[in-house]
Amino acid sequence: MSKQKLIAIIVVLAALGAGTYFLWSRGGLKSLNFQSLNPEDQRQISVPASDESADMSETYTSPDYSFSFKYPKGFNATELSDDNGDTVLVQKPEEKSGFQIYITPFDEAEPLTAARILQDMPASEVIDPKDVLMGEEKTINAVIFLSTNSSFGKTREVWFVRDGFLYQVTTYEGQDNFIGPILETWKFQ
Repeated sequence: MSKQKLIAIIVVLAALGAGTYFLWSRGGLKSLNFQSLNPEDQRQISVPASDESADMSETYTSPDYSFSFKYPKGFNATELSDDNGDTVLVQKPEEKSGFQIYITPFDEAEPLTAARILQDMPASEVIDPKDVLMGEEKTINAVIFLSTNSSFGKTREVWFVRDGFLYQVTTYEGQDNFIGPILETWKFQ
């Protein structure tokens, strides 16, 4: 990983931490609407409510990967590239809140599962993984889990594979109320 990318990730995650505190302090409860693929785990995840996602009037459309999603007014979407992949950074600069999507080539068969992720990552870095369906039509097989990072603490991760690419959506733990409604609008063209 290049030094510039590492610095950019550290800055983004620090900003997300401040946003997590801000959003968490608003209180209330709301449910994420990911559909579990495990019939024994047909529950929704309760998360803090936020008015941030109420005005989903902006749309990001990827010219390279043919997907789009809606996000709240007042946030900016920025695209960055490095030798290993591409990053879409969605943030609200004045409040330092948002998320990132890291997209890299992936040559294994779809769909990605919690068991597959656990093969490569220690269990201490993949906490409570769930195989879920997400997106506008609930047709995207994804894995949602918490992760730990010695530098950043806990993060919320949503990973999925599509057309030979691995999509890693990352935000801080506690931002489910923000990221959930956005991921529910995701669609591939």
